Amino acid sequence: MPGIAYPIPVRYCEFSGEHHHRDTTGFYSLEYDCWFSDITCYYQYALSMGNPCVKNFQDVLMKQRETIYKPNVIRARKERFREQVRAGMYKVIKRTHAREDMVAQD
Repeated sequence: MPGIAYPIPVRYCEFSGEHHHRDTTGFYSLEYDCWFSDITCYYQYALSMGNPCVKNFQDVLMKQRETIYKPNVIRARKERFREQVRAGMYKVIKRTHAREDMVAQD
């Protein structure tokens, strides 16, 4: 049986610090230029950036931070993932944007 080929390409949720297989359902936010694993992570990130779009349900998001999205757990998860990327276990899939000033190549 062949071994695992490293680095493994993964997607990285900007708020929660979780990494997911590249085929995992999630979405890319053009507003923040990063990938999120679900809409709750997007709203939590928007809240942390001070976006007024989440003002209507800010109380719900703050309660989630106390129970689900604990800052110390997220901080530890992000640090552990950084170490794994530096060690060569994972490679984060990043979205590249087309530049208008470059000539298209066939």
